[in-house]
Amino acid sequence: MFKRLLTSSALVTLIAAPTAVSAGTPGTTAQKGISEAQMHKADETSQLTEGRIEHQNSKGEGAPHPLFIDEQKTRPQTAEAPEPETPEPQQTAAVETPKPVRETTVYFDLDESHLRPRGESKVDALAERAQDGDAVVVKGYTDTTASESYNMDLSRERAREVAQALVAEGVDDGKISADWYGENRLAVQTADGVLEQDNRRARIVVKD
Repeated sequence: MFKRLLTSSALVTLIAAPTAVSAGTPGTTAQKGISEAQMHKADETSQLTEGRIEHQNSKGEGAPHPLFIDEQKTRPQTAEAPEPETPEPQQTAAVETPKPVRETTVYFDLDESHLRPRGESKVDALAERAQDGDAVVVKGYTDTTASESYNMDLSRERAREVAQALVAEGVDDGKISADWYGENRLAVQTADGVLEQDNRRARIVVKD
């Protein structure tokens, strides 16, 4: 009876021994699980590499797989706008401004060369400007009531009268020149022997 029990106990021990060995080596099972995970990851990497190589072979050597394309490299690059050219300034020819001409006209009585009061005021006013001018020109005229030779002398006396009045007001006589035309160059065209006030005149011109 004892032998039978011993034999049963030993049998139980023998049956339990492989289980203990298996339970006593947990590290072996964990290492096996880690190794399988690493192999699975390596397998995925290999598949990606193979896919990249196959894509390069299909698209041509050096063509990257879409998964490996850099987003920044695929963005369109905007070309820089050229700077506007500044036009060269055009040189304009200098235009000389004509110097102002100041002038006035005085009138005379019939067959007279003396200035009227109104004429004296005009000569006085122009004399102030004539002092700063470069030149003063006095021109005498008549109407057609007398002979041509007489009217020529009368127009000379009228021009001289005005020139002397200018000198009396301080204008340098070296600036003054006098011309006379008689009954020629009429301001108002008339027949011979016609009285015309606008033709009995003297004109003063100051040039700067």
